[in-house]
Amino acid sequence: MLGKLKKGKEQALQTENKQSNWAARVLSVLCAIILWFYVMSVESINFEKTYSGLTLGIHGTETLEGLSLSGLTTSTVEITITGEKKQLEGMGSEWLKPYVDLPETVAKGQYTLPVKLDGIPDNMNVSVYPQKVTVLIEDTDTREVPLTRVAGSHDDSLLEYNFSFTHVTVTGSVSVLEQIDHAELDISTQNLGNTMDGSYFGKIILVNKDGNKIVDSYLTKSSDYATVEVKVLQSKKLDLTITSSSGESLSIIYEKESAKTIVVKGEASVISALPTYLSLRTINLSEIESGVKDSKTYVFAYHDITRALPEGVVLIAVDNVAVADLKEDSLPSAVLTVSLKNTKVETTLTVSLKSATVKSLSSSLHVTFDPNETVDIVLSGQRNDLKNITAKDLNLVVNMYGKTAKGWVNVPLLVTLKETNENVEIITKEFTLRVFVYAK
Repeated sequence: MLGKLKKGKEQALQTENKQSNWAARVLSVLCAIILWFYVMSVESINFEKTYSGLTLGIHGTETLEGLSLSGLTTSTVEITITGEKKQLEGMGSEWLKPYVDLPETVAKGQYTLPVKLDGIPDNMNVSVYPQKVTVLIEDTDTREVPLTRVAGSHDDSLLEYNFSFTHVTVTGSVSVLEQIDHAELDISTQNLGNTMDGSYFGKIILVNKDGNKIVDSYLTKSSDYATVEVKVLQSKKLDLTITSSSGESLSIIYEKESAKTIVVKGEASVISALPTYLSLRTINLSEIESGVKDSKTYVFAYHDITRALPEGVVLIAVDNVAVADLKEDSLPSAVLTVSLKNTKVETTLTVSLKSATVKSLSSSLHVTFDPNETVDIVLSGQRNDLKNITAKDLNLVVNMYGKTAKGWVNVPLLVTLKETNENVEIITKEFTLRVFVYAK
């Protein structure tokens, strides 16, 4: 009896285990089916991806004979693609090459062309913005553009450039070439340290007259790169002057409109050896003073300044005006004007009254005075003329005109030159002399 109960119990337990395994299997299958449907639904959802700033290519440029692309309304486009996530995840911007096709026959003018994109699967939707661009075609020309400086915000006046070549040949449309003012060398990727002294390699960029970079991928240059030797120079301010020697009666007068200072540049060793002034000329006054009656003028121009500068020294400014800012045809004819003028000096002669003569005395009267008495006569004039004047060249006259009183009286003593000399002036021409008058 107990054996039958035990056997029935085991059979019941086996049946229950079979039912439990079957349920677990059904549940696993259901979960797998649900997961598969979920994955398939997610993967089949359309995703959207936008690619911005894609460079627009131009196909058919080989048909441009004697013509050039002058510009596009835009050089980049934006593309939006809608498709399955798996496909989009493997598509980078490098796969997208938007372009426009030029017509087979091209003339000067303006063309509006559709933007095209190849290689996109049919199950993807593509949106391009803008859908069309305008292309301008112009005549082609070639121009020699000077390579003048290293790009950047630095003071070129104190830098000396020695480029591997001085000009770059640029080919492109006429309207773009007209915008180019000069070329610069971009060495910004190199470490300049505390000084720019040294040799550098850089990329050539084209710049307009406002200093803005001209970006045109359709311009071609004879070379895209160059090297430059850069040397930092030293500057110094010098006073403009005229030096003189051996003169006594002439003085140098600087006119008001004359320039006062200049700024020069050069290698440090040369500049440091310069004096604080630049003499445009040395004048020997003694050689010319006898021929100068009133004044003599000397006018100096820019070329006189540059000619007076030592070798290796360059003029960069005159009275704080940069020479680079002055056009050749607008340079003033004179930057320094000086005049040589006679310098009047004074000298004093002590003369006795022995040589004095009496005039206009009444015939009934006599006059007497001390002949040993002296007077100091002040003369003014050029030094060379004054040194030849002595007491013998002077007339001393006791003027008795209208004097009739007897006794001690004051009368005028007049002084004149015996011979007229325009360059000599008597400062005190009249003295008061006390004389004694008596009857004959």
